[in-house]
Amino acid sequence: MLEILGKIGFDWQVALANLVNFLIIFILLRAFVFKSLAKAIRDRNTKISDGLKNAEDALLARDKAEVDKNKIITDAHREAGEIIKEIQTESENRRLALVAKAEAEAQAIIEQGKKVLEVEKAKMIAEAKTELAGLVIHATEKVLEDSSAVIDPKLVDQAIFAIQK
Repeated sequence: MLEILGKIGFDWQVALANLVNFLIIFILLRAFVFKSLAKAIRDRNTKISDGLKNAEDALLARDKAEVDKNKIITDAHREAGEIIKEIQTESENRRLALVAKAEAEAQAIIEQGKKVLEVEKAKMIAEAKTELAGLVIHATEKVLEDSSAVIDPKLVDQAIFAIQK
């Protein structure tokens, strides 16, 4: 068989030397290159898996933030509605208080006006009595002008007083 292989150009010594060279290169590559290459691939795979996990966590955080945002917006709208209702109630209460105050002031002015009118009426009645007494005295003097009797003002006042009752 070595003869046949020799005829086609196969040399077992060269083949053995090539095998030894291959084994030496394989051992050196395995010791220095393959281990560091395997470590680099493991590190890279770890980084990729960590990156994917972080991306999933970020997506979950984004979804949670979106839910929180919507809840905050909903709460803000609800609070704004409550504040608006409170303001409307407060403004209505103030309006009613102002209306009541204005009505009270108007009633006080009316009462004060009535008192002033009563005082003025009393003054006018007193003035009218005085003028009426003077007119009665004057008229009585004219009627009794021929008479020599003197008219007593007290008597006239009593007569006027009796007429008013």
